[in-house]
Amino acid sequence: MAYLEQTKNTENFLEVLVRDPKRYLPIMRYLDNLTQQESELTWKERELISLEVSKSNGAEFCAAIHKGVLNSFDESHLQVRQERIEPVLKFVRKLSIDSKNISENDINGLRAKGWNDQTIEDVIGLTSAITVYDILANGFGFKATLPETVFEEMGKGTIDAGGFEAQFNSFIQ
Repeated sequence: MAYLEQTKNTENFLEVLVRDPKRYLPIMRYLDNLTQQESELTWKERELISLEVSKSNGAEFCAAIHKGVLNSFDESHLQVRQERIEPVLKFVRKLSIDSKNISENDINGLRAKGWNDQTIEDVIGLTSAITVYDILANGFGFKATLPETVFEEMGKGTIDAGGFEAQFNSFIQ
């Protein structure tokens, strides 16, 4: 249940964002910029990173959305390179929970696994964007109380729309 008067009858965190697009659309654009730009990370890998960040931040609602997106990818999307993504997931867990203790050793560890500095920058930016949403969802009091099928529909809608901003705009039109 949401905590604020203006959101207490709302079960879907995204409805809060849609209610005030002037305030929240710029954050959605930032997220799309990080997930849709050319990168050595696939969209699916970026969603895995996003899921890990949301889980690390205890953001149930956001984690359920990322899981819904991941479950909605079809065969046309590139597969996850599990052996390469694991160190990134470990890094984002630390970045989410203990960012003040990120060191050059953490960055060098990613470089040693073959990730270039632009990708590491993308990972840090993505982690920060997802954390903003996680804090909003947790602060407003949203939990993953909707049926799993709703999250999968949101995930499929995001993929079909071509990103988060397009999906967001479809809600406000």
